[in-house]
Amino acid sequence: GAALARAERRLAELVAEDGRRPFDLAAEHPVRALLARLDEHAHAVLLTLHHIASDGWSEGVLLGELDRLYQAFAAGRPA
Repeated sequence: GAALARAERRLAELVAEDGRRPFDLAAEHPVRALLARLDEHAHAVLLTLHHIASDGWSEGVLLGELDRLYQAFAAGRPA
């Protein structure tokens, strides 16, 4: 419905905004993380990685681990 469309638009805005922000490797880490509350019941985690911080294989491992941890948390199980 309308709430989902608003949440998706907000997430797209956050992704575009973060994508325009260059990394300053002299002053910050090559990984950025943002937890965004899109509405009362929707949240998103945005991870932005500089290419020196990860490769395609490593990103898959990282996302798999984050998914496993989230699923355990959501089910009330220890991770």
